[in-house]
Amino acid sequence: MIEEIVSIYNEAFKPVRRRPVDQLVSWIKDGTYDVYHIPGAFGLVYPWEDFALLDYFAVDKECRGKGLGSQLLSKILPKYTSLYVEIEIPRDKTGQSRLLFYERAGIKIITNDYTAPCYGAPPQRMLLLCHGVPHHNLDEVVSRITRDVYNGRHTPQGGNT
Repeated sequence: MIEEIVSIYNEAFKPVRRRPVDQLVSWIKDGTYDVYHIPGAFGLVYPWEDFALLDYFAVDKECRGKGLGSQLLSKILPKYTSLYVEIEIPRDKTGQSRLLFYERAGIKIITNDYTAPCYGAPPQRMLLLCHGVPHHNLDEVVSRITRDVYNGRHTPQGGNT
């Protein structure tokens, strides 16, 4: 399972959006992430007690358009009261399709005034989306995502597989 996740991860995400693979694998193994996997697709959720971040979600390029993403997302969404998703601001057909995919699943844009740290590059303006009941303090959500996910100060809280 981990080998397939890493393979899809390396293909699906730009280098500035990818954390080091050794850290990714460590967070999968130690329970930091709630891991969702079906052959050809995966989702990695970073949970807190009061909300969660769908940190990575991808479908193998050979399996796209076959409903795997929707199938996997339908397993993830009911597990969290507030599930946040970061996506690049759509600038092309692929970006627009990504946004429409999440919107069809009931995930709504919370803000377009969101800057996410990057790995080895300047921060990037992104869209922040949410499924479910948004956390009452968006600044707290952004602060915890930056501190725990991007800066790696985490305590494993996961457990869903």
